[in-house]
Amino acid sequence: MRLRTTSPGKMIADLLRFKVSPGEVAYKRITQKLRDLILSKALLPGTRLPTLTELARLWNTNYFTVQTALTPLANEGLLVRKQRRGTFVTESKRQIKTVGIYFGGSLWRVKHAAFYQTLYAALCDHFERMGIAVHLFMDSRPRGQQGSPLKPLNDAIRRSEVSAVVGAMTTTEEVEWLEKLPVPVSVFCSGASETSAAVGLEMGEFLRSSMVRLKERKCRSVALICGDGLPNFDSFFDLAKEIGLKALPEWALQRNSWPEEFEEFGYESFGKIWSGTTKPDGLIVYPDNIALGVIMAILQKGAQVPSQLKLVMHCNEEVYIHCPLPADWQVVSVVKIVDALWKQLRAQADGGAPGQLSLGITLQPPTSKLPPMFRRWESGGSQFTQHGAKSF
Repeated sequence: MRLRTTSPGKMIADLLRFKVSPGEVAYKRITQKLRDLILSKALLPGTRLPTLTELARLWNTNYFTVQTALTPLANEGLLVRKQRRGTFVTESKRQIKTVGIYFGGSLWRVKHAAFYQTLYAALCDHFERMGIAVHLFMDSRPRGQQGSPLKPLNDAIRRSEVSAVVGAMTTTEEVEWLEKLPVPVSVFCSGASETSAAVGLEMGEFLRSSMVRLKERKCRSVALICGDGLPNFDSFFDLAKEIGLKALPEWALQRNSWPEEFEEFGYESFGKIWSGTTKPDGLIVYPDNIALGVIMAILQKGAQVPSQLKLVMHCNEEVYIHCPLPADWQVVSVVKIVDALWKQLRAQADGGAPGQLSLGITLQPPTSKLPPMFRRWESGGSQFTQHGAKSF
């Protein structure tokens, strides 16, 4: 079959000569294949496609299926239709007009979700300033059923109502199908992740810098109370030995995902450590919701900080927690996480491959009564503002 295309017409025809298998949904296969050809630059900007009728013959389908397949690509800014001239691969970058924010649980029902609620608010603020619409998808399915795509999100992408996706509160199973979505995807993972489009935290550096700080403050021993998102938990003892700090097995406690609550785990864990015959003089705590329980236990047990015990604890820069104890703080910026998530989406939209991004955690010195910064969400100005705290 000879296609009436502009020169070099044969090359374009060869690129477009792919088959739609009987088990595939025709328009989805066509959309994805064309998207791949455009993003890989196999179809260069300015290339004119054959007519819809010619494409229907080429793919052994009908005019309306081809039209349905090309519509999402036009909405994404990959194709442009010019009256009486035809359909062209656009010169412009792929557009992100709407972002779907996917959470693997309910922001309003999950306890200790202050970080994710703040992340959602910061994402909304970021995209609103850019004129990008936001759609929220909270996966209420039981955990065992979240290994397959969420239908409302899938349908929204198919209808071109969502042109990029940000994920959070996800499991490995959810990440697997999120990565396969036919739009740019970026996922926040607090711990280690093999996700190609993950934004994570440099947790290895968090643990090392915390120990170095305790050593600088003349500590001779170290304990660790942490959540299950700390990938370097198993290397805790080797790292302590390398830095020159004593660490006992009973001083390293890691929370299981279930059934312990974060604050309860922090409270009970410190009680176990402090009731031992040998006590550490340095303690690292991650994350902040476990730190809340540790703070309560320290006050209840009457442990003297910093004379008996020196603390290095995690906090999120935009999520206030009250701490009447002087501590070093490992500070995570939610705003920087949002910037990194957007950077990944934009890179993919521009045709680049997804890549992992790791964000540093800033160590801040002790303060008299508050975490290093008291931050309040200013609803009127839609931004986070900083309020200083005195140095200890």
